Amino acid sequence: MIIPVPYPVYDSSTIIYPESTPHTPQQPLPPRPTHTFKPDGLLPVSPDARHPVLDLSARVEEEWNANLARASRIFPDAVREYHRRYAKVPPPDFDMVGICHRAQRPLI
Repeated sequence: MIIPVPYPVYDSSTIIYPESTPHTPQQPLPPRPTHTFKPDGLLPVSPDARHPVLDLSARVEEEWNANLARASRIFPDAVREYHRRYAKVPPPDFDMVGICHRAQRPLI
């Protein structure tokens, strides 16, 4: 026996407040203009572009991810990179730096 309920039952596909759903435009929006940095590092702001801090943070995040991709993952790679940068053999306790870093303990 099915008991009728006095209120409407909603499932996950029911839109309760249609005005709160985002409107999807039929045509894609035109690209926003970007900011152009001068050679001296100054930024003339374009009022139609998004805020410059958002552009700067996106650029810095891309640079950080590129640095992480180049980072040494294993000890022999770290030794090779040390030798490439400084043209000498790493110090005797070079392997302890990684061990202490992973254990999150200071060296001293």
